[in-house]
Amino acid sequence: MGTGRLVRNTVWSRSSAGPNPKGWSSLAIESFASVSNCPDDYPFPTPWRDAEHLNHWLRCPTAEVRGYHVLHDGSVVGYFLLSRVGGQTRIADIRISSGDPRNWAAAYRLASRAAAELPETCEVLAVASTPSANASLTSSGFRNRGSVPLFLYDPQKKLAGTPPMFWNMIDGDAAYLED
Repeated sequence: MGTGRLVRNTVWSRSSAGPNPKGWSSLAIESFASVSNCPDDYPFPTPWRDAEHLNHWLRCPTAEVRGYHVLHDGSVVGYFLLSRVGGQTRIADIRISSGDPRNWAAAYRLASRAAAELPETCEVLAVASTPSANASLTSSGFRNRGSVPLFLYDPQKKLAGTPPMFWNMIDGDAAYLED
């Protein structure tokens, strides 16, 4: 790594995302019994999740994947998955049952802190495919380090004019591939 990037990354790692709002916490879990999906009125198309799908990820043979519940005032309102690939810990998936950007920012902060607490973590990585996810990550201390287009095969143009899809790393292979 060049000296400039080392200095930049060191400065970035010292910046604070700020405290979590009162009442928010996360809890490491071994398996999922149920799942909180995005609310029906969430403004972005969102791939559906169920407990079986998430538990499959917890058994991923190519990356260490950990599951967490997101709690607000003691009630489960969502979850996140962290995957570790090399020295990177990735926020592989995250969902909460809220459309409020402040609540999403709180969930991303929880995921980021849980990732940073893992002794093997050298870098925490996340993706954002919607403007609200990008704003939540930015307010949680993340920096934009690039973008890659997401292409969907839609020859009949049924998705023309729809808002961006809420996509996470487990919707592709970014949760487990080392690049």
